[in-house]
Amino acid sequence: MLNKLFGTKSVEQPPVFAVGTGRCGTHLLESLMKAVKGVDSNHIQDLLGDSFYRYAAWNEIPVDMEGFFAPRAQWIAEASKKGKMYFESNPYLSFHMAELAERFDAKFIFIYRNAEAVVKSHVVKGWYGDELAYGNGDKVPGFQYHMQPNHFFGRMVPRGKEAYDSWAKLTRVGKISWMYRTVNERVHQQMQTMPERVFPLKVEDLTYAKYQELVKFLGMSKVPSEKEYKEIFEARPGKSKKSTEQTWNDQEWAEFREQVAPANQLLGYD
Repeated sequence: MLNKLFGTKSVEQPPVFAVGTGRCGTHLLESLMKAVKGVDSNHIQDLLGDSFYRYAAWNEIPVDMEGFFAPRAQWIAEASKKGKMYFESNPYLSFHMAELAERFDAKFIFIYRNAEAVVKSHVVKGWYGDELAYGNGDKVPGFQYHMQPNHFFGRMVPRGKEAYDSWAKLTRVGKISWMYRTVNERVHQQMQTMPERVFPLKVEDLTYAKYQELVKFLGMSKVPSEKEYKEIFEARPGKSKKSTEQTWNDQEWAEFREQVAPANQLLGYD
């Protein structure tokens, strides 16, 4: 089935992908779009595969992309057969906007959230808790046997010896704050090249009126009721089961503020 889809350049109903840092509302978007008639809404469908392609993209490893495109061509075609538009809310796609736009004529929702909430949520999820065995910062990191594969591939580190050595001295809060800035900056850069294809969404502004705008952006005419919206929103899909309450020390706060400042300026959180 996948071989038949190699080389697919267009689809009847172009898909929409939601991208961002993760822990920023992608689960919420999946649930909100699942309520929209005519939308086949999904979150991450293959965590290991998506994390590998993120690793390759970030490190500029020249891998063939058909393994990335072919399953999505299948998912899009299956949705189209059901008379639906394919929607995927997936932070691992944040470095692939240009390829997805070219291959599938895709549109995007760039969802972002205030830095403190995102960083604290990633701390709870264990980001950068594993130390890398990394001897040559001028090469990309080799696979780490002690890490879960998707953690190794998906949890990016700075490229280049000087940048990596500086980052490695940071606290976990500082390291995650660097990731927050880097991913948001990269998505913002891509958005500038295709502004007509991207709906920027600050999750704190996701009111019912904004939800109505999103549904129209997807090309759908029937918007779920405000009651349905509130039920989904208040259920808080994707919310961490562990408390994100944390007490940071002075060093962690200083690293956090320094690292996220450029992204805050871009995203309007200043």
